[in-house]
Amino acid sequence: MMISPETYVESEIKGKSKEEMLKKIRGLKQEIGRLRNKLENIDIEDIIIEPSPVTRLKVYKDYLRYAIKEYQAAGGEYRMSHKEKKAAAFDADIENIVSVELTYGGFFGGTEQRKVYFDGDDIKYERKFYNGAGDYDEILFLDMDKKSFLEELANIHIGEWKHEYDDPDTLDGTQWELVIEYSNRRRRSYWGSNAYPYNFRELLELMEMEE
Repeated sequence: MMISPETYVESEIKGKSKEEMLKKIRGLKQEIGRLRNKLENIDIEDIIIEPSPVTRLKVYKDYLRYAIKEYQAAGGEYRMSHKEKKAAAFDADIENIVSVELTYGGFFGGTEQRKVYFDGDDIKYERKFYNGAGDYDEILFLDMDKKSFLEELANIHIGEWKHEYDDPDTLDGTQWELVIEYSNRRRRSYWGSNAYPYNFRELLELMEMEE
């Protein structure tokens, strides 16, 4: 059973020296890295333990966030790693996104390219189909506007992702590419072949695409 972030800080962080706090923070970061690596290297369907690695990862990230705040409140100077700076830069740039394009599929099931963009506060989208993928003319993104879409995108924390994911031992299978464009025409891109970030399903759900 996992405790709340507030309870964790009260029992493990508060009242400790800054050196002890920093040691706890480093331990949390190591555990987060271990869980992320585990999720990206096993079949998610095989995860049956509770709480699941996905749940534990989310909780540990909350522990880390609260622990850093407590450390800073105690006068500690927290220095972000390169990966943390990269993730923070992505999050800070969310409001400048003008389009999100996801290409997803494979040889046997076909491939779809789905692009989401904005007209004021409204969501617009374009779709292209390849290799036999079907268009069933469904209406997408009902009851969602630009603000809610970007809020959900921010919650995926794509800035933590690597730019390439590849399983060289699997032939054919599924490939994907994510391209995010900004108002100044900059782009961030991510790509994978039979390998995915630990929370890739959250992106599929946001884009309303099926596996």
